[in-house]
Amino acid sequence: MSSLLKEKLLQIQLYLLKNEFSSALALYEEILENWKAYSQDIPKEEVSELLRLVNHLKEILQEKGRVLKKKQAYFKVRKEYARY
Repeated sequence: MSSLLKEKLLQIQLYLLKNEFSSALALYEEILENWKAYSQDIPKEEVSELLRLVNHLKEILQEKGRVLKKKQAYFKVRKEYARY
């Protein structure tokens, strides 16, 4: 089951990189629903690898958040300029 968890996390990574946020969210929610099944079968050797992957996903999300905030600010300024 842990290899399935790793596959799903990698799939989430791909969705995030492609800006397919709804697909990433759906897969994340599926992981949360079945978390007990996933967490019971994780060998100790794979825990650090999975944690690195999760931290990488966190970094991707933080970067996407910064980009979205910059875009929002840009469109806000553009909207104000369009008024004049």
